[in-house]
Amino acid sequence: MRQYVPFEQGAWTDAARPPRFLAEDAGMRALFVKGIRAAHASSGTLIQAAGEWRRAARDPLLEQGFALLQGEAEEGLRRVEYVLADLGCDARAATCWISRNDLEAQERADDGALLAVSAWAVGRVVAGMVRVQVLAHECGEYQAARLQQMTTQGLLFSARRLFGAARMPRATSAHAFPQDA
Repeated sequence: MRQYVPFEQGAWTDAARPPRFLAEDAGMRALFVKGIRAAHASSGTLIQAAGEWRRAARDPLLEQGFALLQGEAEEGLRRVEYVLADLGCDARAATCWISRNDLEAQERADDGALLAVSAWAVGRVVAGMVRVQVLAHECGEYQAARLQQMTTQGLLFSARRLFGAARMPRATSAHAFPQDA
């Protein structure tokens, strides 16, 4: 623990010191930029996959749920693009957290298989977003961290709605999408 030494005695306080940029800080920032680029690639992949899942779903409630998921992923992509523009970076080639091959729905996939693959994909993207959020905090990019948190919350909300619709009895599936209490 640091001891306080009065400024009159010539000691520098942390607030009076000029900011230091260490190699460690530069490495952390590079990881953050790499993560935000991966978030961009993964969000785009999730948007495409959610559209395919929506078209392949047999239950109208699941179709609505996949449309909600697609909308949340699109909003998350806009947030990531905003952060990239704010950082002055582009979205050049990045490693995607989810593989396009793993997300393809088979022509005759049932709704259970669609839900399983979407749960896996949303889990991977959310885990990546949380990592980016932590890196943003470490780099002092608090607005970027908040935007990533909003994206994570939106994806989790849509996943809860999607899986809530899957558990509903079939007699109510003709009604509107369930509302939160």
